[in-house]
This record gives sequence, structure tokens and C-alpha cells, in this order.
Amino acid sequence: MDVLAAYLGTYNSHGLQLVRLNNCGLTGKQISRLFRSMGQARRLTIHLNGNRLDEGIDDLCSAIANGYGPWSVFLQMIEFASEANYIKLLRALTVNKTIECLSLAGTATPDSASGVACQAVSEFFSKNDTVRFLDISGYDSKLDEGRLGREFSKALSGMRSNTRIEHLR
Repeated sequence: MDVLAAYLGTYNSHGLQLVRLNNCGLTGKQISRLFRSMGQARRLTIHLNGNRLDEGIDDLCSAIANGYGPWSVFLQMIEFASEANYIKLLRALTVNKTIECLSLAGTATPDSASGVACQAVSEFFSKNDTVRFLDISGYDSKLDEGRLGREFSKALSGMRSNTRIEHLR
């Protein structure tokens, strides 16, 4: 991680367009370090699917909220141990002004999403004005398992005021 973070902080890495670090056991704190080293709004796509964001979620959310990291982020198949951590991530993404392409496909809370989580999704839809491509689709039948909860349809009401999303899956 030290070598990769150092490399991402150099001018030589600016030609890099795609990084895949899926299922590497990375923590939120380690990912935060990578994001901070690459600077703000880096023209880079990074796949971080199946990693352990719960560990160090506060560090990761701080980096995201402050615009550090790439413009395209794939956080698919993340099984949050705590719904509170899922909500923290959504809130950080809500205020982020640099991520234009975001995939949370198959991301899930431990149980059905609560009203608080659904409200966080609604706020993301209504307040984030940067994301153009958003994938919140199910993966491996996550949507069929009812993980979104009954109140999720209310969360979609936040889309009424969103003028930025061009592609929603």
C-alpha cells in the first residue's frame, strides 16, 4: 500500500487510467490513503469491489467528502457490518463534488435498510449535483432479498430535484 500510494502521488502516475483492487481485503483507512495520495478529482477509474470499508470508514468518508480520489469509483458487493457505516458513506457521497461515475451495485446493509438509510439515499439524490452515472442495482439477487426495505421507494422521491444524473441503474 505504501508503494502504491506513493506512486499515485507522483506525476508519472497521471497516465494511469484504471486501477482494479477488487477483493484485496483493503480497509476504508487504506483506501482513504490511496484517495488522498492521488489528489482531488483525479481522472482515473478505480474498482474497489468486495473490500472491507467498515474498518476505517471515517477516514474514507472524510477523504470522499473533501473531494479526494478519482472521478469514477466502483464499490460493488460491499457487505456493511453496520448500517451506520453505510449511512456515513452515503452522506460523504452526498457532499462530494468530484465523483461523476459511481457504482454501488450489490452494496448492502446487514438487514433491510431502515428509514434513516432510505432518507440518506433520498438526500443523496436530491443534493448531489456531480454524479452523472449511478448504479445501485442488485447483484446476486440483493434486491430480491428485500434489503432495501419498504421505505426505499420513498427515497426515490429525491430524484425529483436531481438534474445531473444521466444514467440510473
